[in-house]
Amino acid sequence: MLKDYLKMRMPIIVLLAMSFSCFIITNWLYENPLNATFYAALLSMVCAIALGIVDFVKFKNFTKSLESLKNKIKVSIDGLPEPKDKITNDYTELLSILWRAKQESDYEISYRYKDLVDYYTIWAHQIKTPIQAMRLILQTSEDDTNDLELELMRIEQYVDMVLTFLKLDSNSNDLVLRKTDVDKVIKAALKKNARLFISKKISLSYEECEFEVVTDERWLQFAIEQILSNSLKYTNPGGTITIKKTSNQAISITDTGIGIAKEDLPRVFERGFTGYNGRENKKATGIGLYLCHEVLNRMGHKISIDSEISKYTTVVIDFSRKEIDARD
Repeated sequence: MLKDYLKMRMPIIVLLAMSFSCFIITNWLYENPLNATFYAALLSMVCAIALGIVDFVKFKNFTKSLESLKNKIKVSIDGLPEPKDKITNDYTELLSILWRAKQESDYEISYRYKDLVDYYTIWAHQIKTPIQAMRLILQTSEDDTNDLELELMRIEQYVDMVLTFLKLDSNSNDLVLRKTDVDKVIKAALKKNARLFISKKISLSYEECEFEVVTDERWLQFAIEQILSNSLKYTNPGGTITIKKTSNQAISITDTGIGIAKEDLPRVFERGFTGYNGRENKKATGIGLYLCHEVLNRMGHKISIDSEISKYTTVVIDFSRKEIDARD
């Protein structure tokens, strides 16, 4: 801080040094007594140092008050030090103008975003009505509707993704945490994807996962459905998907699909990231795994992926990392 102060006051220090030099040289040229010249210069120097110390203390206090505001300034500009001169006052006024403009901009963005979220939430709920009507029509039809039913299931998955994305992005507290039977959740997700297993002729190897965890049943089922959907999407006909319990508090879902490149693995949970295989096959949205990661993370669970190109992809959900109390 002293170094910064000296740098800021350097023009004044140079001016004082020049003044002292001129004073001493002038007195020497006029052959004034050296003692008088020395005492006068010393007295002036002591006064200058005293004023400098006072000025430095004010500078130090002013700097500390600004440092303490660095975190608060994001919320409010109250508490700014009182300006001591016109330049500082002008900077304070500019800061106030920028702050008011930021507040107005934030309010407008927040208002528009709320409208957008409300609209898409209503849309997602409303579109479920024609989806259910279409499903009833398909169930009563005597024609082969297998392909249509698969496409309808995909539409339902995309609607669920939209709703989950909106809830995550709007910071809504939609979690209902309680003890949940993991086996029950997995079987519900498998039942929902049963037609895809049959249509793609993909076999299922399933070991019972009979244990309970503290979680949100609906959000956990969404995450497992997304993982299964990816496995089914990237596994060729005749492949296998294996689900099993890997420890007391973890499950794994392994497929014999096209796999994920090693260089893409660290980024698979990033929003919008599709990776090499996703771009090549033009099937990936880059949202599914991101939502899985965010949903599981909010419930205190951990998700990880291991894969090898053209051989396998294994997704592990670890429930042991629990930091949220259950509501029984």
